[in-house]
Amino acid sequence: MSDPLLAKRRCPMRYRAMLALALPAGLAAQHPNVFRGQVFDSAGTALANVQVTIAEAHRETRTDAHGLFVFHDVPAGFYHVSLREPGFTPISGTARIAAADSIDLKFWMKPAVVELDTVRVAQRNTADPLADFKRRMATGNGTFIVEARLDQLQDWPLAQVIRSQTTRVRIVQLPSGGWALVSERPAGCLLRSCGTPLCYMAVWLDGIRIFPPGDPPDLSEYRVADLTGVEIYPGVAETPVELNATGSTCGTIALWTKMGTRNAKRE
Repeated sequence: MSDPLLAKRRCPMRYRAMLALALPAGLAAQHPNVFRGQVFDSAGTALANVQVTIAEAHRETRTDAHGLFVFHDVPAGFYHVSLREPGFTPISGTARIAAADSIDLKFWMKPAVVELDTVRVAQRNTADPLADFKRRMATGNGTFIVEARLDQLQDWPLAQVIRSQTTRVRIVQLPSGGWALVSERPAGCLLRSCGTPLCYMAVWLDGIRIFPPGDPPDLSEYRVADLTGVEIYPGVAETPVELNATGSTCGTIALWTKMGTRNAKRE
């Protein structure tokens, strides 16, 4: 009997923040590409005047008083997006905009670490875009899927790949027909019949959180073949502090893309 999840896979799958289906040129002309976003600090407060840059398109703007920004008429293609604001750690990631597509993302910026007279802060190894992935994997906390294994499973849906590596997450189907993962709450209750909502896991893409905890991410939008690493933290106890600024109990998935590591190496 075929796996119902495998049978449900759509081909090609569309990325929310990376891959999307290209539409005919005539339709694209009728519906210009739009890239919107909103920027918050780690406490959830909207950040104004954040510099947002799309390098390849030579486009730049700043967020308004509500942390919102928008780029209109962005040509279809892959882009390297960066956000900078004094007092906060810069963040960057990759996005792909397809013809006649609209992207609406949220970003969370962490306060920059200040070096005091009596404190020496180790610098992040920017030469290796997967330095954080490797550092966390070395701790043995969480579940990690490396590129060699992802290449072996590249024809699987991402939700199925992650579920195959840990029994502490559960696959649920979304009303849209896609798939999401829910994780355990402190009481170990996953189902609505237990009196609690489903606990959707937060998702990070190339170091940027693109789905906050509790917001159902459609993992069918991500292709396993485009990933170079995956981190899985089923609950709050395993989730590293830098991936859990809001204290979510729903767990976290961190995805690292081949496109993102190539962009990082060019910086």
